[in-house]
Formats: sequence, C-alpha cells, structure tokens
Amino acid sequence: MDIRIVSLGKALPKYSATQEEAFAHFGYKSPLTRKVFLNAGIDRRYSWVDPARFKDNPGWQELTQEYSAGATSLGYQAAHEALGEYPVENIGQITFASVTGYTCPSLSYAIAGKLGLPRNVVHSNLLGQGCQASVPALERACDWVRSHPEKAALVVSAEICSATWFPADERDMDYMVSSAIFGDAAAAALVSFSLDTRYPVVLDFESYFDPEYLGLLGYKWEQGRMKVVLSRRVPEIVPGLLKKTVDRLLDRNKLAYKDIAHWIIHPGGKSVLENIEKALGLTHEDTFWSWEAMRQVGNTSSATIGIIGKLMQKGKNGGGYGVVATMGAGTAINAALLRWN
Repeated sequence: MDIRIVSLGKALPKYSATQEEAFAHFGYKSPLTRKVFLNAGIDRRYSWVDPARFKDNPGWQELTQEYSAGATSLGYQAAHEALGEYPVENIGQITFASVTGYTCPSLSYAIAGKLGLPRNVVHSNLLGQGCQASVPALERACDWVRSHPEKAALVVSAEICSATWFPADERDMDYMVSSAIFGDAAAAALVSFSLDTRYPVVLDFESYFDPEYLGLLGYKWEQGRMKVVLSRRVPEIVPGLLKKTVDRLLDRNKLAYKDIAHWIIHPGGKSVLENIEKALGLTHEDTFWSWEAMRQVGNTSSATIGIIGKLMQKGKNGGGYGVVATMGAGTAINAALLRWN
C-alpha cells in the first residue's frame, strides 16, 4: 500500500467582493491603486471580517477575536468535508497550519473537539510559515502515517487574512499590493495508507531556504499589530529559488520536467506565477489550476493548495506525476512529488 491523499475539503466565508468592490472597501482613491486591483488576475475574494468595518479602523484585539472565530469555523468546515463518512475514531493525528493569527491553545484543539476526534489524537501545529505551510503540513501527516499505518492523519490550513488588516497609507505600495491579492479560506486533506488508485500517492518532499532573503516575505510588528511584509523583489527572487527546489526533487527521483503531468503551484501573485512559468519552462496551460484558483478566490495563503486540489478534482486530469510547490514566509520554498495512477 502507498500513502495517499484520499480526500480534500475547503471552506469559504460568507462575505465576498469583486476587485472593484474591494478597492472601495479599503478606502483607496488612486487610479494607480485601482489598476493594481483590477489587473491582479482575480475576479472575487472572500472575507471573514465584514469589509465594511475597515472604515472604522478595527483594533488588534477585535481582529484577533475575528481570527479565532473565523479560523475555527472555516477549519472545521473544511475538515468535516474532507472526512466525509470516514470514521473519526480512526484519525490519529491532526496538523494545523496558519499564519494570520495566534492563539494558545492552538485552534487544532478546538477543531478536533468540534469534529469529535479521539481524545488521544496527536496535535501538530505549524505557525509562521505563511503560504508555504501546506506542503510541510502534508509532510508531517505523511511521516506520522508512515509510523502508524493503521491510522489516518488530517491536515487543516485556515487563513483569515482579513484579520491582519492594517491602517496603512495608500502610498505604502507593499501593503497596498497585499491588500489587492489576499483572501480568506480554509482547506483540509485526509492522508492514509490506501490501495485505492483513484487517489494520488505522496512520493517525496523537498525544501529550500536562503537566509539572504529572510526578510522579503512575512509579517512584522508595527503600531502594536501585525503588518504584512511583501517585498517588490519577490517576483524576481522566488522563481529561481523554486527552480532549485524542484530540480533537487526531480533529480533525486530520476525525473525530468517533461515527466510531470500536473503542476500545482501556489499563485503568490500574477507576476510571481508568470515568472515561475518562465523559470521552469511551463506554459499557462501547465499552470491552469493555479491561475483558476487565484481568479476565483485570490491568494488564500496556506489554504490555496487545497483549493487548487479541489478544483482539479472537477477536471479530467488523467494519471502521471505531479509537483506541488509553495513559497512563503522567509521566502522559503517547499515542494512535494505526487503520482496519479
């Protein structure tokens, strides 16, 4: 038997806005800002926090409470969908990934309680890894299942980017760009040993981090709250780092780029994805599902890969190898090799 991703789940909050509407919600006025919003390759984004409240300058305490409520609710919904009819008593481990807030205890405990998971379920929590976290979370689940083959593991990513709203001036270009692309969502995956060839086998993982670029992506503390860091150098730097990561993953498994039938790449933004295509020699068709996820919901940080997976399930994708690649906080890269039969 092989370790496989046997099901996926996703959840979106009730508030949503077109890019034109989001531009107005942020109170922006500049034609340049409006152009950034409308040219982001995004049709609609979803928000747990009512965007109409941004004009009242909500405080950090209020937004932290929204994060806790939103990530718990959406994380539970995504996990519930991923579980389906699977017996909860067979879940032995849960990994929770999030970067848009902090709670203690971690929200994995609240989600496990709502799901009715066993009292002895093992909790793992990945905080502060940003958009890249879905792949390390999957690796943690696979490691656990490999050691406990009679049980399954659950991976949950929940991001409430709206809870990290910051009262920045419109001339703050880095923050303005982030306000044009990020949305809220949760995604979940069920991982176990399985003989069912409908599900992809998880074969291998690779990661890459260069401390030279530590400060290009993440959050910083300013005015007593978190403020997103999104350097304009990211579209220039990320593609080369991602190629190094994918090269190592493929070389170790004696594969070439032409052997990969499915590319599941986190769409950090329009220019990031375009430059990744150039660096890896891919076409727009190769990365279709990444573009489609960004168009439908924007960049939902660590939940994005799960949403791409859900979209792919609706398409006729056939078999073959697949590469999942994410980039995130610290400008670190993570990748996974999958195989569909």
